[in-house]
Amino acid sequence: MSLAGLTIQPGDLLHGDESGLLTVPVGVVEAIVVKAALVRKTEKEWFDYAQGDSFKIEGMKKRLVR
Repeated sequence: MSLAGLTIQPGDLLHGDESGLLTVPVGVVEAIVVKAALVRKTEKEWFDYAQGDSFKIEGMKKRLVR
């Protein structure tokens, strides 16, 4: 099936939001879940640091440039 240039294969997962629609091949789902968990963990650490009493701009720069 093709929808405005988007080819959908049986078993593909679909993700849609205000930016559009895309297919996610089942074979990469596990890798995406692992990467998303890492991104969430890293962002939580940044926000916790930024909201903490020991926040310093230099400390944030070190966290952003790894």
